[in-house]
Amino acid sequence: MSKKTVILISREYGSGGRGIGEKIAKELNIPFYDKEVIRLACQESGFDVSLFENTEEQTKSPLSYLLSMYYATVSPSELSLNDQVFLIQSKVIRDLAKESCVIIGRCADYILKDYDDELRIFIHADLE
Repeated sequence: MSKKTVILISREYGSGGRGIGEKIAKELNIPFYDKEVIRLACQESGFDVSLFENTEEQTKSPLSYLLSMYYATVSPSELSLNDQVFLIQSKVIRDLAKESCVIIGRCADYILKDYDDELRIFIHADLE
């Protein structure tokens, strides 16, 4: 693949988004990232994986992204632990997006909102 391809998939729980993302990545022969983002963020930060898993359960919104960008000039130690975790994951996602890949969730669509060469997909399904 000669051109960089970054595909960001947001999805509703139970919609099959992860499986679709895996198939797309396999078909394009590019890396697939979902929970791997947590592992990479742990390696980068030295934080324990349970910290990332616990904060992942909490809802993230565009507001937390904007706040994290505002606080980027503030020392990380002045931020809440949740904000620190979000900033670390944001950096990992920005680094991953330098190369072709498929990223599932993790607010990647918000984190990369100023990038214009990504394909953004939202997958949903009826409850049945």
